[in-house]
Formats: sequence, C-alpha cells, structure tokens
Amino acid sequence: MQDDDTSTRPRIRIHERALRKLWAYIEACPQEIGGLGLVECSADALLVTEIFLPHQDVTPSTTDPLTAGGIDVLMKALLARGICLSKLRFWWHSHADSPVYWSHEDRKTVFNLSSQDFCLSFVGNRRREHRLRLDASVPFRTTFDRLPFETVLETDRELAELVRKEVAEKVRMQKPSFISRVLGASPDESPVEDAFPLIDAADRRRFP
Repeated sequence: MQDDDTSTRPRIRIHERALRKLWAYIEACPQEIGGLGLVECSADALLVTEIFLPHQDVTPSTTDPLTAGGIDVLMKALLARGICLSKLRFWWHSHADSPVYWSHEDRKTVFNLSSQDFCLSFVGNRRREHRLRLDASVPFRTTFDRLPFETVLETDRELAELVRKEVAEKVRMQKPSFISRVLGASPDESPVEDAFPLIDAADRRRFP
C-alpha cells in the first residue's frame, strides 16, 4: 500500500556531512554505485547520521553493494565501533547519468531490506536528481515515496574553537552599569526607590 497523504508522511532528516558524502560518492563514479547508512529513530523523525560504501562490483546499469563480502567487512567495522547493526536502515544507490526511478531490481531490494521492520531508500544521479522512499512492514506493508528531507547543519568544531579563542582575546565583557541595572528591573520592582533609598518621601515628590 502506498500512502500519498502528505499529512501522514514521516519526517526525514539527513546530517549535512552524510549528505555531502553521499553526493560525492555518486558524482565520483560514472557507473552505478551504492551503499548503506545508519538511521536514528526519534519520536518525530528518522535521522540519517552516517553513510558507508562497501566493496562492490558495478556496471553502467547495475550495482550490488549488498554482496556478502562487502557487507561482512562493513558489519565487522561497525561492531568494532560498538554500533548496533539494527541501525543499518538506509540504502542508497545511484543511476549514474540516467533518470532516477525505482527499477524492478530496486523494488526487490527494498522489499527484502524492509521485510523485518523498515528501510529508507535513496536513489540519485550525477545531476543531483533524487528520490527518497520509506518502506515498512510493521504493522502492515506501506510505502511513502517521493519524500522530502531536511538537512541537519553541523557545527564546524575547529572553526567554533577558533572563534571562541578570538572572542576571548578581542572582546571585553563589562559588568552591567548602574543605569542598565535600573532599566533592567522587572515591572513590579521600584527601580527609583531602590536606587535612592536615603531620599525621604517629601524629597521624592520633587522628582518627576
């Protein structure tokens, strides 16, 4: 069953670095190429955090990144990093310079990958055209195709540290002045009375 109701479509997010890497892989290979990626699930979105390129044999019109040898190497590497293999829920591949669509082989792959739970699938080409779909088998089979996605911008930690040091070097933060403390008082406070506690009531009448 395919769900075309946009109000029920899932929210998909992709980390900026993962997306840049994905397009770089696609653009670097003049033939079809493919791989997998990690997906984090939250209450309101699916987030693609990292993508991988397994060893594979490709042709101008086919790729099989899910061959046993390449997948075994990838899984061992992930386990060595302490990453749960159940997070491998993102399948991506390219159509090189051809249009993006779901071929018969693509649909078979998606069906197999989503048979236990769900699979997020991406197909792109070197013109940066793409399609994104989500297939789930629980509680029943459903497909969301042509999904939009959001790019999650990542902080450049090196740049952030350089900026922090430059701010510390060049910016002097002064203590709040008397007038800023007075003007910053909350509405239910009496800043004038607090500022001039020694002025008696009669003298205060002379102040506007």
